[in-house]
Amino acid sequence: MVFSANQEYLVHLIAGKLKSNGIESITLNQKDSTYNNFGEIELYVHTKDVVKAKYIIDQTNEEE
Repeated sequence: MVFSANQEYLVHLIAGKLKSNGIESITLNQKDSTYNNFGEIELYVHTKDVVKAKYIIDQTNEEE
C-alpha cells in the first residue's frame, strides 16, 4: 500500500498521477458498506514501483 484516504476522490487523483507517470495501481475499498464514514480506500502498486510511487505521491502532496 502506498496511499490511503477516507475520500475516494483523493485516491483517484493520486492513481491518475501515478498512471500518468507509467505506474499502474489498484484500489481496495475498505469502507464499511453500511456507514461510509468508517474505513479507508487503499492504493496499491507493484512491488517494483513502490519507491517511485511514494516519491511521486510526496511530490504531489508538496504541490498542494
